[in-house]
Amino acid sequence: MGKAPDLYFYLRKSVHIISGILFLCLANQEGSVYFLGIFVLLVIILDLSRHYIKPWKNFFHKIFRNYLKDAEVKASPAGATTLWTGLYATLVIFPFSTFVAAGSVAVFADPLAAISGRLAGFVELRRGKTTAGSVIFIFISILLLRWYWNIPLIHSIFISILLSVVEIFSPPAVENFLLCMAGATLVELFTV
Repeated sequence: MGKAPDLYFYLRKSVHIISGILFLCLANQEGSVYFLGIFVLLVIILDLSRHYIKPWKNFFHKIFRNYLKDAEVKASPAGATTLWTGLYATLVIFPFSTFVAAGSVAVFADPLAAISGRLAGFVELRRGKTTAGSVIFIFISILLLRWYWNIPLIHSIFISILLSVVEIFSPPAVENFLLCMAGATLVELFTV
């Protein structure tokens, strides 16, 4: 099966943003670390098992095939799985404010960059990553880090550029996870 129609691309990015917002909102609730941990573990098990249990694979693909990238169908975990895993790992490892700042970038900048890259195009940098998408990613990251999280402007610019590089060069199978972890690490390093 070839490239998913634009409708599914936009639905996929909408699910990325909406599920990310829900994750960020739920993370501040009492007992959420346990609940979200069980949820992420269940998602990982269900995602991995589709590669080994044929009836589950058929059922999974019947429901989600149009939302998956070709690589996710064949071998890689679904993008939602790596996003939620990355968000959970940052929630558990880093201070809450760092988790929310880094999670906000992963939840908003990444999908909005993909959408703008698809709409504007420009020069493709690597595996579907475009200059337009990268510029939008950096711009949204700076807005989130500087004007919402009040991280100094020069630090926000530097973090945003480094995260854009991570986003461009990360293996697609773990891009969302690495974006969360790199974002949290950089926010911690530059806000001490």
